[in-house]
Amino acid sequence: MLSADGRHIVFTQFTIDPALRATSVWSVLTEGRGNVQPVPAQWDAYPSAVSSDGRTLYYYAYQSDQPQSDILSLAIAGATAKPTLLLATPASEELPVPSPDGRWLAYQTNASGRAEVRLAPFTDLTAFVQVSIRGGNPIRWSRDSSTLYYTDGDAITAVDLGAGG
Repeated sequence: MLSADGRHIVFTQFTIDPALRATSVWSVLTEGRGNVQPVPAQWDAYPSAVSSDGRTLYYYAYQSDQPQSDILSLAIAGATAKPTLLLATPASEELPVPSPDGRWLAYQTNASGRAEVRLAPFTDLTAFVQVSIRGGNPIRWSRDSSTLYYTDGDAITAVDLGAGG
C-alpha cells in the first residue's frame, strides 16, 4: 500500500524466524533509498489505509490468538509509537479506510454473518451505520469525502454522504 504522502510503501511480511515476530508491518521509501524498516504494530497485522496527511496507519489485526480481527491505528513517525485499538467487537472488523477529511471511518465487518460495509464517525465508532446489504470490498472514498464507494454483490455502489454527512 502506498502512503497518502507518496513517500512510503507499507506492507505486511511474515518472517519465518520466531524471534522476529515483533511486527508483521514494514515500510520502505518509494525513492529506493534506505532500508526496509519495521512499523511498530503487533504480529499478524494487515495495513489497510493511511490518513490523508500521511501520519496515521489504519490496519486490522488478530488480538491474543482470537479468531476475530480488530481495527487499530498507529502513528507512522517515531519508533516509540504504540498501536491504538479503535474498534473491537465479538465480530471481525477489517479493511479500515478513513475519509480524506478525517471525519469518518469505513470498514468491513462480519457481524451480520457476512462481510458488510459500515460507516462510523471518528468521534464515536460505536455509532455506526451499515451501508451495504450484499457484501462490500474494496472500500474507497472520493477525494472530498462526500462519496463512499464499495462493491455490493456484483455492483459498484456509491453512497452520497452530503455536506453534513
